[in-house]
Amino acid sequence: MNRRQNLENGGTQFREILSEAAKREITKEEALYLFRETQGCDRTLKLFETAYEVRERELGNQIRLMGFVCCITRCTTDPACRYCFKWRNPDLFSPRDVLNEDELRAAARAIEGTGVRRVELAGGTLWGDEGSKATLKAIEAFTRASELDVWTNNGPSFAPADVVTLRESGAEGITCNLESISEEVYREMRPGDSLRARKEIVEATDRAGLGIDNTLMIGLGEGEGDEHPYQDWVEFLFYFKQFKNFRILEVGRFRPMPGSPVEEFPAGSSLEAAKARAIARLIFRDLDIAGAGDMLGLMAGANLAMHSVSVVHKWRMHPRGSAWGGNPDITEIGDHLVLVDYLPGISRLVGEFGMELE
Repeated sequence: MNRRQNLENGGTQFREILSEAAKREITKEEALYLFRETQGCDRTLKLFETAYEVRERELGNQIRLMGFVCCITRCTTDPACRYCFKWRNPDLFSPRDVLNEDELRAAARAIEGTGVRRVELAGGTLWGDEGSKATLKAIEAFTRASELDVWTNNGPSFAPADVVTLRESGAEGITCNLESISEEVYREMRPGDSLRARKEIVEATDRAGLGIDNTLMIGLGEGEGDEHPYQDWVEFLFYFKQFKNFRILEVGRFRPMPGSPVEEFPAGSSLEAAKARAIARLIFRDLDIAGAGDMLGLMAGANLAMHSVSVVHKWRMHPRGSAWGGNPDITEIGDHLVLVDYLPGISRLVGEFGMELE
């Protein structure tokens, strides 16, 4: 069989899988095939078209929004993750960076005032009882000050046994990001962290009936010229397939921090991240998939814009425009606190794409 026949036969199988994917969930084997065989403009656009069709049918044309507050806990992971933002700015995830209760209440009121309905409270991993207490305090401050749906994203800063207490205090969901399913990646890139501890939090979250949000990081641990670990990405997605309360998938790209031990590593591919979102849409169908803040994400079937409004300390601000075009609206809401509003840019992009905000 010559090369042209091989390509034609492969193209037929590719089209057949996507035809089936428009009607039903794809299998693990089909997901791996699509990761490997989606190359070139024609196949990539066909994958995106199928994911877009599934999103429109299952979820309509509305984009959901998530607010962001940072940070609620400092980080005591030692040694630090080799790609952490702290390598760029040592104030991040330090005691100085943690919002006090007054600032948390101000943040809750500010975000609620934008009309956004849910918020992620982010922080570093504060190991031990101190982390449990700080997480609980932050959630209670938010739920008392607003009607927002509150999600916490501060790693295993609490034990699996604490998850029920977080639920009783008003938490809607928990983000305990794995980013990778590979123990080898953890040993290399996250030597002070624990994949097992994070999985235990995820499993406890599902048992407690809380929502699960998790992130796959494209490019994490990859060296220059390495083949993409498609098998690992598929294993990550199907690990979460078992949880009935898996509600949000984020797909991030590895970004090497200047001054970090991995500053010379290649950045994760935006195209591979978009492929991962599209393939995830064909697996999970009605899941909230983040990435609707850029054109590739919208094309690939994303329906959730994370960090659409943020409350952070001023020193967390960066002098650059947003991914949605233009500069965000910035409002001071305290001596050291700002509300960063990306909604005008998101609304413009979504409208140009023929969609609308929730």
